[in-house]
Amino acid sequence: MIQTEYKYKELFTPAKGLFSYMDFEFNPDKADVEVTPEQLNTLFYYKYGNKRVTALVSDMVQDGILSDESKGTIANMILSIFYNKWESIKNALFESKYDTTAITEYTETINTSDSKERTNDDTNKTYGFNSTEGVNDSSSTTNETNSSTGEKIRTFKGRSGIFPQTVIEAELRLRQKNLYLDYIMQDVNSIINLRIY
Repeated sequence: MIQTEYKYKELFTPAKGLFSYMDFEFNPDKADVEVTPEQLNTLFYYKYGNKRVTALVSDMVQDGILSDESKGTIANMILSIFYNKWESIKNALFESKYDTTAITEYTETINTSDSKERTNDDTNKTYGFNSTEGVNDSSSTTNETNSSTGEKIRTFKGRSGIFPQTVIEAELRLRQKNLYLDYIMQDVNSIINLRIY
């Protein structure tokens, strides 16, 4: 009888697991963490080794052996699916730096342009004693145009409204909630292994 169902640990070893075939820099550049393919192989083997593999993997098994070429093909498929995601997560978790002592400076420039026009008609009348009607004495019309342009510059110095401890606490919650290795393990598991034992 030909075996059609295999567990991950029957096809891979902790020393030569799937991560050995991936061309990806798992180790973050600017972190105090070292992540190697060997560590990932061991972790994956003991965490998911008893799970049955998907048809993608079991269909490549010949005479109970999964060849190195097949392992490389599977690794490349997984990497092509998750490369950008893993790179983004690695950068977000390990490359982001916050300057908690920085004072932000904002400059606001306001340009103004005003134009006012005023027309004034003045008529002077002379009134006699006990008269309600006046006689034109003189009249004048004055037209005035006032225009002005200006520029106001306001500069504000201070924090951007988010306190440094708030940013640090949010980043710690993010790191605790979404660990880099967990993303990688879950992604690989979703392609390689069945969801049931």
